[in-house]
Amino acid sequence: MPRRHQLELLEQAVILDERKPRMKTKLRELVCQYARAAWCRGRTFWKQQCDYAGIRDELMIHRTDRAAFIVLQQRILVLLLACLVSHPLSQSAFATNTESIKGFVTKHCIACHGGDLMEADIDLRNFADQRQLLKHRDVWFRALEQVTSKAMPPESEAQPSDEDRNSFIEALQRSVKDVDWKQFHDPGRLSLSRLTAIEYRHAIRDIFGMDLQAGEFLGKDPEGNTGFTNDRDSLTFPLFAMDGFLREAERAVEGFLNFKREPWSQSIELEKAWQLSSDKSTELSEDGLHVVLKDRNAPFRFNISVPYSNIYHLDIAARVFKEEPISGMSVVVNGRTVDRIVIEENTHRSYPIDLYLDAGSSVVSLGFDPGRAPIIQRIPEPRTVPAAIASRVKSPKIKTFPLPKKYSGNVEAERAWDRMNTVIRGFIEAQRLAQWLLDHDQVDYERHALADGTAASSIAEFNTTKVPFNLSAGKVAVFLEIPQAELEKQIEKHNGFSHDQYAKVVKRYKSAWTERNPDRVIKRPGRIALDRVNVRSHALKDGDTNPNWLNDLSDSEVIAKLGRLAYGRSLQASEMKSLRAIYDQTKADVGSTREALRDALVGLLVSPPFLLHYAPNKITGQSSVDQHEIAQRLARFLWLSIPDEELISLADRGQLNEHEVLHRCVDRMVQSPKFDAVARVFVDQWLNLGTLDAYEDSPKIDFSTVMAMQAEPVLLFRHILHENRPLTDLTEANYTFVNASLAHHYGIEGVNSREMIRIDVSNDRRGGLLGMAAVHTVTSTPERTSPVTRGALIVELLLGERLPPAPASVPELNTENNARTVREELELHRSATQCAGCHRRIDPFGFALENFDQFGAWRDKERGKPVNASTQLPDGTQIKDLNEFRQYLRRSRQADIIRNVSQRVFEFALGRKLSYTDEAAMLKILQEVSANGNRSIALIHAIVTSDQFLSQSESKNEAN
Repeated sequence: MPRRHQLELLEQAVILDERKPRMKTKLRELVCQYARAAWCRGRTFWKQQCDYAGIRDELMIHRTDRAAFIVLQQRILVLLLACLVSHPLSQSAFATNTESIKGFVTKHCIACHGGDLMEADIDLRNFADQRQLLKHRDVWFRALEQVTSKAMPPESEAQPSDEDRNSFIEALQRSVKDVDWKQFHDPGRLSLSRLTAIEYRHAIRDIFGMDLQAGEFLGKDPEGNTGFTNDRDSLTFPLFAMDGFLREAERAVEGFLNFKREPWSQSIELEKAWQLSSDKSTELSEDGLHVVLKDRNAPFRFNISVPYSNIYHLDIAARVFKEEPISGMSVVVNGRTVDRIVIEENTHRSYPIDLYLDAGSSVVSLGFDPGRAPIIQRIPEPRTVPAAIASRVKSPKIKTFPLPKKYSGNVEAERAWDRMNTVIRGFIEAQRLAQWLLDHDQVDYERHALADGTAASSIAEFNTTKVPFNLSAGKVAVFLEIPQAELEKQIEKHNGFSHDQYAKVVKRYKSAWTERNPDRVIKRPGRIALDRVNVRSHALKDGDTNPNWLNDLSDSEVIAKLGRLAYGRSLQASEMKSLRAIYDQTKADVGSTREALRDALVGLLVSPPFLLHYAPNKITGQSSVDQHEIAQRLARFLWLSIPDEELISLADRGQLNEHEVLHRCVDRMVQSPKFDAVARVFVDQWLNLGTLDAYEDSPKIDFSTVMAMQAEPVLLFRHILHENRPLTDLTEANYTFVNASLAHHYGIEGVNSREMIRIDVSNDRRGGLLGMAAVHTVTSTPERTSPVTRGALIVELLLGERLPPAPASVPELNTENNARTVREELELHRSATQCAGCHRRIDPFGFALENFDQFGAWRDKERGKPVNASTQLPDGTQIKDLNEFRQYLRRSRQADIIRNVSQRVFEFALGRKLSYTDEAAMLKILQEVSANGNRSIALIHAIVTSDQFLSQSESKNEAN
């Protein structure tokens, strides 16, 4: 079969609906082809296992003969007509609305928002019927907002009369707001999808009762339309995926079965390993008893040879060398970083790591990791020489190096001379200022502002670099056709400037500054002394199940037991027959019952009922999903895994469609440790906290603070669900979670715990997402805050409004001028016509958070000026500080926040973007949440008892 056909079959989930006549044979052919290509022995048991005999009929969502397909089309047409006829708007009334909308859009909008032109990515051609309007209602809501506020049409275009504007607003508002959503209610059907990488790891853990660290060879899952990686429409099955799943299945089964073997252990003296190694990039200590790490580019490598694949426990004995400062160490196994450790004791201590090792030899690399060396005190905002002091430095007028007459009028030459003279003036001013500060014993400043504000930042920071001068003087030397060294002599003779003299003065200044300000210098990481590594197999953790039961069951019973967990139901006779055929074939080939069981379990873990998720029932109209499908949906939503035995048993008894039973299941599952992964994944992907990883090695903030930042919002979300707190705690909580590092960052005293603990907060700075450093950091750059990004986060991720993408023509914000704050620069930036519209909607929310610096620490001043956190919000509300902003959110936007959070959780639960056909269900969920005091568990209860969660229909939902 051609490769392009394979790609189509595996990558497009819609193949199951759109190419029904050929789907069955081609899909079977493709799976068999993979069996021959991927399985090293080339046996045919995969054909028996993946014949799809047990599920091919269920995958055929509709019958494939032409007559049935015509009947289906007729049925859909009747349903569509019924929806239109039964809608509160009569046909004539809606026709009138459509004409009003069409006339206004054609005259005032379509030139910029239709055809080949799509300003702001808005297309206003979709108004043929009400379904079109509702399908694109977010676009029309934006259009309604812009026309109502008279922001559109733009002032440069012809304006509509008040009568036309009001007629358009009334018609559009009635068409997209005054809707009986029940008439469009449709739970849709489940898109065929595969397990995500994290679901796969959790599923393997729950099948075997231990974390076998599965998923190393699986690719990174994409974020779909929802922004979450569990978005079913984006979980395609590309050609390379089968190889990864097959390899992972082999490793997991091998590791599990090897727990039946005798435990194994070994102790490796690292100084002996060093003596036998040919790599001498590291060195031994003077007493010859330790390997010393001191350079991140010189790790110590050695081999660990293990007799069989398993989870191994490594104890690495190490300490800081000769009582040097605290340092860090990275552990890399076969090229993959498995851990990064803080070495913080000057006596030997064991640092434990559990990891999966394949049988044979693995290369372990222990590397010096200065990024894990804690910062003793976070570097404060650089102090700038006050203008009052700089003005005291009386200096004569600085001469400029003259432009030869022959280059007069030469634009390129004039620019080169201007640039060089500007740089020279900056160096001379910096030298005189540094000397004055030395003479007057005021060595307290890292930065200064030059008179014209145009010098390079390296000069403004008392830097000894010559780069700015070389870049400018080099061009002048080319024009003069002389060496740069000769040009420098002429400059010194004419201007009295020598970079060497400048550098001497600045070096003396920086030395004096460092001596006076030791607390502003990052602590240097010390060297590390390595002693030994102890290795042992059978590394079970608390909560893992010891697989001793393997000895008490027959192989067929083992397959049935694990298969029931993998499929979320008991194996069907045909499925058991296929797996048993694999077992018998392998046993006949190699004569080993262990290998036979191994191959049968591998076949189980690459079979479609385990890897794929699909709605198994044939669908006619709207119907409830299968009980075991409900169990699958619950487990994926609340555990990112597979159902446990209790859920499967409830499904077997037919009780999972009872609301009270579902409520009890939710309560149990949320309290399970498995729910912690859901809290982490949901919050990380909702708030885009993954970008915090880039700060782990930042010299400006301690890595332990960064890790605490990442944990804080996750712990808040988990606590809200565990304790059934109101959803309003996301923004209004008077408590938070910190450890000693994060508490110090926040200026909170009395916290000494290394672990994250819950504390009450009495001021308005902390508590809720808006007081968390993680939110402030991911919406900033490493150098400055970004009110635009912070405002966008509040508008989109908190309030649930959609923002258009920034136009390509928008100029970048100027951040080089040290005399102006970010807010002042942004005020200039947004004065541009192409920037003003969106910035009026975004920036005011970001300004309210300006008291938080780029890492979320509180500040009262920026660049020597008081922070201005006052703003006028888009609805005209005036606020003066963060406290008033919190009050505004509580008073005016609480309903928006609750709706948005509920919608995001609903999308996460369904694994797809919500459509207008889900609006009735969404409104019902919000009613139930409100009736229960906005309690978090009420939201989960309402979601899992909704039609969208428990039912399915013939049609596929169309995301907005």
